[in-house]
Amino acid sequence: MNVKEKLIFSILGLLIGYFFVGYLTWSIKSEDISLIILCMIIFITINILKLMRYKKKCIKIILIGIVISYLFNSVYLYYDRVKIQFPSKIESNFEENKKDAIILVFPANPPLYQRNNWSQMIYNSCEYSNLQKILLFPFILNKYKDIYKEIGKDPSEELSVDFFEKVKKEDFKNKELYFSFLNHKPILEEQVIKAMQEGAQEIYVVNMLLDQSDQWFQIQERIEKIRFCNYNTEIIYLEPFWKSKELMNSYRKEIRKLTHKSSKQNIGILFVGKGCKRNVQEEYTDSIYQQTLFAKEIKEKLLLDGYDKNNIMISYLNDKKFSIKDVLSQLLEQGITELIIIPIYIPFTSIESKKIIPEIINKMEIPLSMQIKYITHWNLGGEFIQEIKENIKTIENNL
Repeated sequence: MNVKEKLIFSILGLLIGYFFVGYLTWSIKSEDISLIILCMIIFITINILKLMRYKKKCIKIILIGIVISYLFNSVYLYYDRVKIQFPSKIESNFEENKKDAIILVFPANPPLYQRNNWSQMIYNSCEYSNLQKILLFPFILNKYKDIYKEIGKDPSEELSVDFFEKVKKEDFKNKELYFSFLNHKPILEEQVIKAMQEGAQEIYVVNMLLDQSDQWFQIQERIEKIRFCNYNTEIIYLEPFWKSKELMNSYRKEIRKLTHKSSKQNIGILFVGKGCKRNVQEEYTDSIYQQTLFAKEIKEKLLLDGYDKNNIMISYLNDKKFSIKDVLSQLLEQGITELIIIPIYIPFTSIESKKIIPEIINKMEIPLSMQIKYITHWNLGGEFIQEIKENIKTIENNL
């Protein structure tokens, strides 16, 4: 086997690896192109192999090329995130604009599958270890792409924009409102820089999160990298909403609305928290505690309305001990005839509340006669916005 033949099979292996990753991760429109090219390369490779005398050596070279190409592309995807523009120097004029800033940060998903946006989200996620991300990145991306194929569109971005429009109608006095997403444009860091450039001396960051999850700490770490302390700017973080009375009351009202025609003693209510994977830092486990307390507060209110305490439970998406499957099995043993599923950590309907969680439920053996209803998002009305205003006012008075 000469050098030329080795080079040909190496190139074929590299191409197979490249277009295989392309099929897994390219846009939904482009994946058919990558599949056609991949099939053509495999067809050509097989026909060339038929002519070769040392087939085992050729196959070995092809496999090495595929593995190298796959790993190279997987590492590239790991770093192929949303490009954030950091200016070398942040110019601002505090005399022209003495307004403070309020930045609302939404953990929404892009409406359609976009590779670099999901690369950013997976890179920031604590659901996978760094080794898993590097080795399995194409397959993780493909998992979410397949979900988009099924649901068509993730509504969380559009719902976030609608809520922000409601917030803008409120009078926040001498404060400028900014809108940002956690993992895609307009992205958090650029909006913080924009507020600084426009002269904000105090920036209130309102994270649309229930608890101090991994995302909560990421937001602070990412803002710290801007080195705002070198400028005349103070960053102030509002607490997450696990203590929000308005949010608790809104869930209570929604549950009562869904079950007003049913016997309360026969209704099962399953709260779903995010939970944490085992590989997360110790500080993130506070989020489970906060999610649990939030659910317990709602449960106490529901008991006053006549619901059975044995029929109200909490599970976690990322917790094996209190998984949705295990906790729901216990709940079904109570003899309930109607089931309400409530993902409490999701502010706006997303692929998790629309697809991932219902898919887990649908895989279980649930009686066909049982009614299953979902509350897929927070019910954010004017009272909730007023609560945000009051929280900001309280912080201002204590500064």
